Amino acid sequence: CTQLDLFFPFVPHIAWCLMAAFATHSFVSKLSKLSDSQQSIQTLSHWVQFHKKACNESAAVWAQEAGRATPARQLIFLYLANDIMQHSKRKGEEFVKAYGAQLVTVLPKIFAAATSAVQGKILRMLSIWEERRILESDVSSVLRARIGGDSSGGGSGIEGEPSPGAT
Repeated sequence: CTQLDLFFPFVPHIAWCLMAAFATHSFVSKLSKLSDSQQSIQTLSHWVQFHKKACNESAAVWAQEAGRATPARQLIFLYLANDIMQHSKRKGEEFVKAYGAQLVTVLPKIFAAATSAVQGKILRMLSIWEERRILESDVSSVLRARIGGDSSGGGSGIEGEPSPGAT
C-alpha cells in the first residue's frame, strides 16, 4: 500500500488499504463476524457494494457461507442480502441479479430449516421484495414456488431495513 501513497497522497493510507480490493477470505471473515445489529449489516453491505466489480463473486461466497451457517444465523445472512439488493438497486441491477440468482438455491434450504417464526419473517421479506419490485417477477415466482409461500407475506419481519433481534 505504501507505493499507492505516491499516487494518491490525499487518500488516507489505512482507508485506501482497507478498501483496495475484494478478497474472498476477507469477505468470509467479515461474514463470520456479522451480527444481527443494523449497524453490522449495513457496514458489511456498504463494503460489499463498494466492490461492485466482484458482485458475482461476493454473491457466490455469500451463498456458500449462508448454506454453512447455523439456522439461527441464516436469517442474518438474508438481512444482509436484503440490504445489499435494496440499496444497490438505485445504482444498477448487478447485485440484484447476482444475489437473486443465488437466492433461488439458498432461500428454499434456509426456509426449510427455519422455525415457523423465522419462516414468517422470510415470507415478509419476500413480500417486500415483490412490493418494491426488487427482484424480477420470474425470480420471485420461482422463490414462492420453491418455498411454498403465498403472497400474503406472513408474520412479523422487516419494513425495508433489517430488523435484527426481532423474534
